[in-house]
Amino acid sequence: MSEEELATTLSGLIKDCEAYRDSDLMPDRELALEYYNGKMTDTPHDDDRSKVVSRDVRAAIKKVKPSIYRTILGNDKVVEYMPAGEGDEDTAEQATDYINNVIFPESDGFRAVKAAIHDALLLRNGILKTPPLTSILEGITRDAVLHIAKDEGIEVDTEKFTRDELYIADEAFFTGTAAEITPIREVDKRLIGTGKPGIITKRLQSRFFDIVEGRDPDFLDWLEFFPTASPLKVKNESL
Repeated sequence: MSEEELATTLSGLIKDCEAYRDSDLMPDRELALEYYNGKMTDTPHDDDRSKVVSRDVRAAIKKVKPSIYRTILGNDKVVEYMPAGEGDEDTAEQATDYINNVIFPESDGFRAVKAAIHDALLLRNGILKTPPLTSILEGITRDAVLHIAKDEGIEVDTEKFTRDELYIADEAFFTGTAAEITPIREVDKRLIGTGKPGIITKRLQSRFFDIVEGRDPDFLDWLEFFPTASPLKVKNESL
C-alpha cells in the first residue's frame, strides 16, 4: 500500500468515526452537559413541587481546581529540564535552577501559571471553547487567536468548561505572550486527543506566525513597521 492509499484509507476511517460521534454520541453529551449545568427540561416534575436542581457535582468539581494549582506550583521545581544526551546533566541542572530560582520568581511565574490554567482553550466536536473574561485574565494573544479562529471559519464558544470536558477534548492549547500558542499534551497524566498537536492547533499556529511575521496581508494593520538601517558598505581597496 502506497502512502497516498494509506492516507486515503485513514481519512475515510476518521470521517466515519466523526460521523458516528456526531450522530450517535452528541445528543448524550449535550444532555449530560445540561444536567451538569442544572438544566433538566426533559425530566417531568410536579407543578406544585420545587423545580430546583441540585448542583452538587458541579460544586465538587470546582473545588478540584485548587488541587491543580498545588500539583503544578506545590513543588520546589516548577520546571525541570532533562539532559538531551550523555554529558548534558550539568547543563540541564543549571537551566532548571535558573528558571526556578531566577526567571520564575522575577517574572511573577505563579500568577502566570494560574492565568495559563484559566486561559486554556479546548476543542471538541469542531468547536473551540474558551472561558469568559469573568474567570480569566484578558489577554492580547487570546483575543488575537479568537479573531484568527473566526476568520478561519472555526466556531468559537465562550463559556466555562469543566476538567472532565478538558479530558475528552480532541485537542487543547494555551495562549499567552510567552506561550503564544502552545499545545497541551496531557492533563493529570491523561492524554489530550492523540497526545500530539491537533489539526486545528497547528492551523492556528501557522496562521498566527504568518501574521506576526508580516506574511499575512489580511492582518497587516495589527503590526507596526519600523524602518531598518541600511547595511554599511565597506570599500575594499588593495594596499
